[in-house]
Amino acid sequence: MKKNEAESFLFIDTRTLAEVNFVGIADVRGLVNIPYVTFPDSLDREYNAKKKVVKLVVNSEFAETVTAALKKKNLSKSAPVLLMCRSGNRSAKAANLLHDSGFKKVYNIVDGFEGDKDKKTGHRTVNGWKNSGLPWKYGFQRDQILTGFSE
Repeated sequence: MKKNEAESFLFIDTRTLAEVNFVGIADVRGLVNIPYVTFPDSLDREYNAKKKVVKLVVNSEFAETVTAALKKKNLSKSAPVLLMCRSGNRSAKAANLLHDSGFKKVYNIVDGFEGDKDKKTGHRTVNGWKNSGLPWKYGFQRDQILTGFSE
């Protein structure tokens, strides 16, 4: 991809920082991480004792952060925004949220970064960015992470 092509759209990995940190990230110029869901402020409300997990909540600053990322690239809400998550489900919800917030060209990477689970093993090895031979890596640049930390 040529440098000027990467500047004409925004490519967002919507997974949590933990997922990006431990599973890897697409190795694409200009890709940023803006989590669609985050951990809640209060564990009391979102802890599921039966499943023994914490329910993630929608990032209330998601659309605002996407707008800021576009502005940083001198782009508007009419510029293409590509979204990817683990398997395509969260990024589809993120795409709907952005569309409802006035973004004009929002696209979901259907099979996500890891894709679907193999029926025999239960591991995500069927499709997706990582399993299709597209460029990916462990590790990321600090400027790729756009939410979750105070500056």
